[in-house]
Amino acid sequence: MRRTASEKREILRLVEGTDLPIGATLRQLGVPRSTFYGWYQRYQLQGYDGLHDQTPAPRPRWNALPKAIQDAVLDLALHRTD
Repeated sequence: MRRTASEKREILRLVEGTDLPIGATLRQLGVPRSTFYGWYQRYQLQGYDGLHDQTPAPRPRWNALPKAIQDAVLDLALHRTD
């Protein structure tokens, strides 16, 4: 379930302001520890803007040809059309 940046900030404030242990608070809220600490780290580094969802980095394709080989094959195909 995706949460908005304001919901994430509110969860951070709740965890910081409670007397309960962090793990117990997160269990009650239904937030995994790794997720919380990821939010917390981004919040410390970037402030509120770090809590907004970000698009993931493109993953490399396992079968992609390097650019130099692509160019060589294309040149060969253009020069030898028969």
